[in-house]
Amino acid sequence: MIAVFLDVKPNGWEVTITKITEDDTGIHVYKNETEFLYSVMTQPFHIVKIFKNDKEVVFH
Repeated sequence: MIAVFLDVKPNGWEVTITKITEDDTGIHVYKNETEFLYSVMTQPFHIVKIFKNDKEVVFH
């Protein structure tokens, strides 16, 4: 599994894994963070299930 967690934020935030690619150097995970104007504390996360792999995971 690949998981992305953000810190606790004072406004509404969202995190989304947008793309996962694999090459000889490892697994590359691309994410997008979006801020919303809410007056609520959030700790956004996104979890994606992938096949088991021993390659290094690189977050962009």
